[in-house]
Amino acid sequence: EKLMDFIKLNTQKLNIPKLIQACERHCHWQHAVFLYTHYDEFDQAANTMMAHSPVAFAHDQFLMILQKVSNLEIYYRAIKFYLEENPMQLNSLLNAIISKIDHARVVQQVKKAG
Repeated sequence: EKLMDFIKLNTQKLNIPKLIQACERHCHWQHAVFLYTHYDEFDQAANTMMAHSPVAFAHDQFLMILQKVSNLEIYYRAIKFYLEENPMQLNSLLNAIISKIDHARVVQQVKKAG
């Protein structure tokens, strides 16, 4: 908690890439996600949230980050992630990214998942 307070107060003064590396090295995944978003690395933020979901995932924050990702494959990884770990909120995810995905591919992906 103290680390997050420090980061929020001093974001402009910090060397964010080095701090991200330190956060990852010491498994401070929530802090790493916060830093990625402030450094405009939304793809990395989304990947980190999915890879370390027990501690780093927050549905609303994830949807906000997905609106800004540049790699389209992350949308499909996010759908797979929601199917496996958060199926009750899949509809919310799909509504948020509906204009950016290939619907046929999503249908195929859902059928494959069972």
